[in-house]
Amino acid sequence: MSTLNLNFTNVEELLLSSNPLCQKLPRHKETFLQWKFAYMNPTLRSLRKKIVLDFLKSLTDEDVDVISKHFGSAVTIDTKVDYKIVTHLQFPIEEAEKALNSLDPSGNMISYRNGDTLYISLWR
Repeated sequence: MSTLNLNFTNVEELLLSSNPLCQKLPRHKETFLQWKFAYMNPTLRSLRKKIVLDFLKSLTDEDVDVISKHFGSAVTIDTKVDYKIVTHLQFPIEEAEKALNSLDPSGNMISYRNGDTLYISLWR
């Protein structure tokens, strides 16, 4: 059986926009209605994102069982959100090529060298 990982980026599409699932989770009815209202009003985007995170954090084991039965697969909940806008890395100069090849090319980057150490800063 495959595992469905629910997280901040896919929960809106998979759960909150699903009317049949809303009926199976009556405890979260108000959350579904708040999300729908925020979804229909683009000016409430930040509220919508807060609702999504609060919803993920409020799911109980019983809720996860209902969701698993709905999708027919095991479900895991991931509530981690990366707030890091800037990431600082440092590597020995001998490992520079390997380190640079492992970085995500999206976003911005700056690097400098001090002696035998390469310093890299990444930001979005």
